[in-house]
Amino acid sequence: MLNQYYRFHIVNNSGQTVTYDTAGGRIVLHVQPFYINPSTGKIVYSGNSSIAVLTGGNTVANGGFIKTAEQDNSSDLFLGALVSVEVKHDEGAAAEGTFDIYYESHLQSGFLPSDHDGFSDPETNGLTSVGSLI
Repeated sequence: MLNQYYRFHIVNNSGQTVTYDTAGGRIVLHVQPFYINPSTGKIVYSGNSSIAVLTGGNTVANGGFIKTAEQDNSSDLFLGALVSVEVKHDEGAAAEGTFDIYYESHLQSGFLPSDHDGFSDPETNGLTSVGSLI
């Protein structure tokens, strides 16, 4: 369930460093939020939004993570979202691991767990696992 404010993290466990625009390196998160229409009781899907996570000149090392900007759900009030990740690189078979997606949320802006001192990484700090790209 999506909270009022949330963010996604992607952990690179692929075995390789991915750098934006070097060898075509890109990481994009696709998010399609949904809500329930109160008059029909049917699920309604909103438009698919793409969040570029690995952008201009950035690098994410093997074992490292990158995160999206904080997402504001306070006016849309979406209940949940279908989430997928698109990864492009030319590391070939050398990248044999996974890209793991995590979710964090809070009722107030600026109070997400990763906003605070002492935050280490999504796995160590026990953020909610959304899934993995293998």
